[in-house]
Amino acid sequence: MCASQLFERAHPMFFIRNLGLPFILIVGGMVAMFGLVLLSQQGGAATVWAKAISPWMILLPAFGAALAARRLVQIWQWRRGTLNGGCPSCTGVMVRRRCRMCGHYD
Repeated sequence: MCASQLFERAHPMFFIRNLGLPFILIVGGMVAMFGLVLLSQQGGAATVWAKAISPWMILLPAFGAALAARRLVQIWQWRRGTLNGGCPSCTGVMVRRRCRMCGHYD
């Protein structure tokens, strides 16, 4: 089975279920970081805390990237058939009684 056939069979919500949260963390963290940088250059009372918080905002996109990498590895393992996540229908990862791979509700 070639790579294009693997992605043709995927449900439209497959990538949103698996990679939605990591990309929200990445994009949200970058927007917040740029917003704090702009706020720290404006002056006023908010400048002090914006300068203190802005270096720590790199943790949000970094955590999102690490989560995306972990989920991509899980998708790769699931496609190969080596993932044992607990779903009775596809062996995918179960999150709150719902499979993140096939959407099966237990």
